[in-house]
Amino acid sequence: MLNNNSINLNNNSINLNDLKAFKSAHSHQACAETIISNEYDICGMQDVLAQKLETQGKLKIIHRSAYFPSSGIAVNNQVLPDVVSKVLKA
Repeated sequence: MLNNNSINLNNNSINLNDLKAFKSAHSHQACAETIISNEYDICGMQDVLAQKLETQGKLKIIHRSAYFPSSGIAVNNQVLPDVVSKVLKA
C-alpha cells in the first residue's frame, strides 16, 4: 500500500530502495522525534505537527504535499445496516 510519503517520493522519481535507509516510525510524533534527535535526516509527518515544530525552531518544512485523504470510517461485521446508513448520512 502506498502512503502519502511514498506517493510524494514516487511522483519525484524516488523509490524507497534508492535511499540509504528508511523506516516506519509508526506515529507522526515518533517520526518528528527521529529528526529532532538527528537519528534520521528526513521525516514525513502531519502538517499541523510539522508547523508547530517549525515555529519552535526544531525542524524545517521543505515540502508540502497535495491533499491526500487518509482517514476513513470503518465498522465491524456486527454493526446493523441501519446504523451504518445513519452514520453515512451524518
